[in-house]
Amino acid sequence: MRRLTLRLLGPDSRVSALCGAPLTDATIGIYAFATVAGFVEVVGTTERNGAIGWWLGLILGLIATVPTALTGLADWLTIKWRSDLWWTATFHLSAMVTATVFFGLAAIFGHNAYTRTSAPAPMR
Repeated sequence: MRRLTLRLLGPDSRVSALCGAPLTDATIGIYAFATVAGFVEVVGTTERNGAIGWWLGLILGLIATVPTALTGLADWLTIKWRSDLWWTATFHLSAMVTATVFFGLAAIFGHNAYTRTSAPAPMR
């Protein structure tokens, strides 16, 4: 797989340098929004819509994670095996996979909070 990636991208290429930063910023921003929406629901600032925003934010964050993770994986495949950079990137990859699993579990188990609430009907 590393050879294929190097052949496609070149030996000095870093995919994240091309498109990783905007993807990472979007993913972090979406998860930050979900955190704030969940917080305002828990402390009672909103009556119903915080749970809706929280759950939708998690789903959008999980969707945004896919291209972000793929660019990171493409970068990881180009790093020299067992170098210091590889170990750092592998630790980062492990942490991100763990976080994504927890965000996914939160979305699954938090779906009831989303379905039990409803946004107010639009005014006519």
